[in-house]
Formats: sequence, structure tokens, C-alpha cells
Amino acid sequence: MRVKPAGRRDGLSLLEVLVSLAIFLAAITALTFLVNNSSGLASESSKRARCAQLARSKMNEMAAGVLPLTGQSSAAVEDEPNFVWSSEVAEGATKGLYNVTVTVTHRPEDPYPVKVSLSRMILDPTVTGSTQDVPAAPDTTSNESGSSGSSGGGTSGSSGTSPTSGSGSGTGSMTKGK
Repeated sequence: MRVKPAGRRDGLSLLEVLVSLAIFLAAITALTFLVNNSSGLASESSKRARCAQLARSKMNEMAAGVLPLTGQSSAAVEDEPNFVWSSEVAEGATKGLYNVTVTVTHRPEDPYPVKVSLSRMILDPTVTGSTQDVPAAPDTTSNESGSSGSSGGGTSGSSGTSPTSGSGSGTGSMTKGK
């Protein structure tokens, strides 16, 4: 049988347990703070990305001629009640060229709202044409022999769907802006 030397004990002392518990609680507190902080940043990043998508969408609608090229004060985004958009339009150096800035804000009543602005130069779609343009109706008053400018004889050269002006020249064209 072995006898333990005097002054030596097996196991941990109460002080060692308390120190290790304090280190563990400090680590858990720091990890909780980091998880909460990163989830808030991820949420803000998601809102910022959605604001950018909506701003791009409104800018494309203005470039296509769906929305007029005029300044717009704060207006709610359709189907998105927490988002508000506005636009500023200034005439550029050239006729028909505009400097457009679209701003989308997520919850503008918050003390720190998420706001994204997008600026672009746009050609006026009323001058350059738009996706809403309808081709002119075919001229039905031209003579029936097919001499309205189509190549080859007869009326086989045109189907009546070309965007001609109806003047009989057969050289109509549409210009589209980028």
C-alpha cells in the first residue's frame, strides 16, 4: 500500500474551477456579441442589395420610357411597403441627354435608414424611341400595283409590319437609345 505524500491532493481546487468558469463565460459573451453583430450586418447587406435592385429597376424604367424623365419626390415602391424611391433629373450638356439619380431608401423613418443612390446619363426616350412605340400603320392609300418602293416587283417584298412612315419611300427606320 502506498501512502500519499503530505500536501499533495488529487483533483482541482475551487479556485481553478472558478477561473476556468470565468474564462468560459467571457468567451461565450464575446461569441454572442459577434454572432448578433454579424447577423445585423448580414441583414443590412441584404436590405442594401434589395435597394440597389429596386434603384436599377426604376432607372431602367426611366430609360425605357415607362416612367417620365422628371424629378420624383418620395413615393412608395409597388409591392414593397418598406421601400421609398425618389429621383432627380437634370438636363445634360446635349439636347435630349439627362443626368438621372434614383435613390431608394429602406424604412426612411428609422434613425439610420439604408439608402442607395444610382446615377446615370440617359437619352430621352421620346426623342430616341422607346419600348412603348407602336409602328405606324401600313399606308392603304398607295397604289395597288406594288410600286411603293419595295425591291422586286409586286407586293411580295413587304409584309406590312415594317415601321415605315407610310410616305411610300420604303426606307423607314427606328432609332433606339441605350
